[in-house]
Amino acid sequence: MKIGVNEKNSLAYLSFMQHHGIPTPLLDFTKNPNKALFFAVNEIKDHQESENEIDNYFSIYYTYQNNSAYETFEYVFDKNRKSKPDDEFDYLDISQNGIILISDKREDFKILNNMRIVNQEGVFFYNHSPDKPIELVYKEFIDLFIEKEGKKKLDELLIHETFSGCLNFHKKYVSHIYKTLADMGITKETLFPDIELLRRECMNE
Repeated sequence: MKIGVNEKNSLAYLSFMQHHGIPTPLLDFTKNPNKALFFAVNEIKDHQESENEIDNYFSIYYTYQNNSAYETFEYVFDKNRKSKPDDEFDYLDISQNGIILISDKREDFKILNNMRIVNQEGVFFYNHSPDKPIELVYKEFIDLFIEKEGKKKLDELLIHETFSGCLNFHKKYVSHIYKTLADMGITKETLFPDIELLRRECMNE
């Protein structure tokens, strides 16, 4: 056992790698829209108005909590590994799926293995394709579903036709957003906690 998880749990190790800058097939999302806003503005410094209109905006992307497609992905995932122990995830088990929603709702995933995930309220999507963005992989799933089951069935099951939506914000509001988020306690220090600094502060106290 290392970092509090089973050594055979590839999902937990992928989540740890993702939060420490190691490339993985995971895509970060947060359940907190205010924290998503922080990540969007975090790298924007000293914006100057541009004649190219699109350069004056930044975006956050959201997905749909009530999308029953994610339940389908989870069902297929569980079915493919029904004879395996709950807390063991061989990478082969994972890579056989097109998309997986990796959520903290499932105890067996054990992705809450570092403070960054906890503080950021993070969840992940796994994308099996090495060269296609997740929205294209999702569209291929939707096209196949409609071909086999029909559009009416898609609507009945509350399956969204697109993976995500987008909200655009003008960069002139960045400083105001920073201040508002800081007043809410959402800062770089809280979302990317420095364990060594916390240790020293505790010792000093």
